[in-house]
Amino acid sequence: MPLLNAQDKTPHVKEDFKIPVPLMNDLKLYAQMTDSDPDHVVVQALQYVFSKDPEFREYRKQHPTTNVGEITAKKSGAGRPKKNSDGNSNGNSIGGYESVIPN
Repeated sequence: MPLLNAQDKTPHVKEDFKIPVPLMNDLKLYAQMTDSDPDHVVVQALQYVFSKDPEFREYRKQHPTTNVGEITAKKSGAGRPKKNSDGNSNGNSIGGYESVIPN
């Protein structure tokens, strides 16, 4: 039995995302805490969310042949809670970040 695990041969792509500074700071801190690369933390976090979201799992089952390369991203800010007239959101926040998780 080899001492090292086989290299992950899953193809990877490089994407460009904007991340709020406080969230990026927490990402780096979490990566430091777990002795991991930030890329690894992001991949693991996304895999966790996708595996735990029943609505996404159902959507994925219903769209098995969707060509994701043809899907265009929504404009920045899409999916975020709307701010009310006094500039505050609807109160859905987690650790200072706005949540898009329904109540």
